[in-house]
This record gives sequence, structure tokens and C-alpha cells, in this order.
Amino acid sequence: MEKMPDTLALPNGIQDITSMFMNCWKMKNISTNFRIPSHITSTERLFSSCKAIETIPSNIVIPNGVTSTSYMFYQCSAIKKLPATIKLPSTVTDCSSMFVDCNFELSEPFVVPESVTNISAMFHGTGTPNCHIVINSSNLNTTNFFMSATTDKIILSGTSTQLQAIKDDAIVLTEAEIIIMQ
Repeated sequence: MEKMPDTLALPNGIQDITSMFMNCWKMKNISTNFRIPSHITSTERLFSSCKAIETIPSNIVIPNGVTSTSYMFYQCSAIKKLPATIKLPSTVTDCSSMFVDCNFELSEPFVVPESVTNISAMFHGTGTPNCHIVINSSNLNTTNFFMSATTDKIILSGTSTQLQAIKDDAIVLTEAEIIIMQ
């Protein structure tokens, strides 16, 4: 699929959109009419390996109730900017590998809420410039969080008691300057 149809509307009763557009590697745009249904609990692999997507429209919102965003934008390397509407709701527990190999600009700091327990490889291979991540959870699997990151600077802030451990792990895995802001 090269283009998401503008008329695409998901039926009201749809329960699972996992991997819905996975491997649509020629798809360049997400329709501004597409919505993630409010009752969905997982957006796992939704756009995984959609390597040509350049823009995420502001109508793409992760609804409250979603518990996993794992691999959601995995290898979406053409995305230029992550819109402020892409926020993790307080119900998410797993966002592992969510942005592997993405190089987008963040329009504002990306917040990891207290509910999250798994950020393993979340930003693996990222080239996001001046990546500012706010981490408010202290019960995290942080394995390879920034492994192979090619970004120049990573800013960590938030209430997590694991910020120093995340920094120490990231220093071994990337050459980025890592700053903890309190």
C-alpha cells in the first residue's frame, strides 16, 4: 500500500489493530481522517516498518486505555517530526522498541508516565537530535534504551529514581552527550 485511503474508517466494534499497517514500506502518508479507536488497548506494531512515512498527522492520538505501544513506529526512519499529539497515556505499561531507528525531531520533551514498566530498546538506534526524555517511572526495564543512538545529545529528566542508571547504561551504548536535568 502506497497511500492510506482517505476514506478508511474502522468499524465501531473492532477490537484489535495490532500490526494493521505493518510492513507497508511504500506508504508515505497517514490519512488525516484515520483515527485510533478510543476502546483499543494496544497499538503494537501499528506502523512498524512503514519506512516511507514522513509525517504523522495530529489526528493520530494514543487513546487512554492503551497498555502497549511496543514497536508502534519501529523503523519508521523517514518521519521528520514527532507531533505533540503522540503522548503516552497513563495506562501504558510497555513501550519497548517503540521508536527503533527513528530520526525525527521532537516538538517537545517526550514523557514516559509512571505506569510504564518496559522501555527496553525504546530509542534503540535513534538519530533524534537533542532528544529530551522525561521519565517519571521508577520500576523500569531499561535494557538497551538508547543502544546505538546516533543523536548528539540526550537530556533525561523527571521523577524516576533510575535516571542515573539509565544514563550509566546509555554511556556504554552510545557516544551521545547525556545530561540529567532535575
